[in-house]
Amino acid sequence: MLKKRNFLLLSIVLIALVLTTSTAFAARRIKVKAVPVRNRAITGNIASIDGLTIPTTITVTAGAITYTVNVTAKTKIVRKFYGRSSLEEIGVGDIVVVRGRFTDATIDANLIRDLSIQRKGGTFVGSVKSIDAANSSFVLTTTARGDQTVTTSATTVFLKGKDKVAFGDIQVGNNVLVIGLWRKSARTINADRVRIKI
Repeated sequence: MLKKRNFLLLSIVLIALVLTTSTAFAARRIKVKAVPVRNRAITGNIASIDGLTIPTTITVTAGAITYTVNVTAKTKIVRKFYGRSSLEEIGVGDIVVVRGRFTDATIDANLIRDLSIQRKGGTFVGSVKSIDAANSSFVLTTTARGDQTVTTSATTVFLKGKDKVAFGDIQVGNNVLVIGLWRKSARTINADRVRIKI
């Protein structure tokens, strides 16, 4: 009986020793790794822009998540077809692809591609529906893309045939050709050139 009891105690001690040794060995092998900061991309809508002076931040909503996007001098901003852009061109509501280094819901952006603005394909033909002289803009009715608001500036070139004219020469009903920066989501065109057809 005593031998049996001693054998049982010895077995328990040996099992405990084996478990302790295995745990210690496993602990030495396990290395705790930091969660890597992933470089990936998201597509979403611009919810806000803190400022137009770099560095700044913008917020982008993608699905149920709102991301804070850090924009620095190293961030490349491009239009839909990868033409060079800037903070001045992007706007709230634009659809953007943001690529960069993610830490939870914060992105250090190395690329912002605004899918809502483009120059490629930014040529429109239609008739002038209405004119807002105070804001140097007019509404252009097109066949393919409906009504578009055309905004002009001091750098916009106005032509009638081959002759240079001015914004004041545009009249409701004129057939015109407009070339410029198209903001698809806002349905606006920042005109570089307006040609009145004769």
